[in-house]
Amino acid sequence: MSAAVAREDVDRTLGKGTILVVEDDPEVAELTRQVLERSGYTVQLVDHAAAALAVLTGKRLIDLVFSDVIMPGGINGIALAQEIDKVRPELPVLLASGYAEAVKDAEASELMILRKPYQPGDLVKAVEAMLARRQSS
Repeated sequence: MSAAVAREDVDRTLGKGTILVVEDDPEVAELTRQVLERSGYTVQLVDHAAAALAVLTGKRLIDLVFSDVIMPGGINGIALAQEIDKVRPELPVLLASGYAEAVKDAEASELMILRKPYQPGDLVKAVEAMLARRQSS
């Protein structure tokens, strides 16, 4: 996702909720934040899985976690999703990766994954779908 793409208008009803974005690339994290905030979401950024788990054990209300699969620090996005499922099974996790093997591993684990590169509208649609599914269950 490029800076120009992040500025693309996303014609949607404003979203509600807080998204925890786990992304080690500062540029990608910032672009993701911009897209989600323009769509009405509150965003908290962290750059590795351990920081995400720390946020989730705190008192901050998080409605969805959006994480890259490949990250430094020993815990990848798939392992992060599995850890989240142990402590907060109701919390939806959306993963992203451009690596075919990571996509295959996520799908084998029955995790939702957004294939990179994606458009801002694709991210917003995936977030909306996951949050809608959470509300209906």
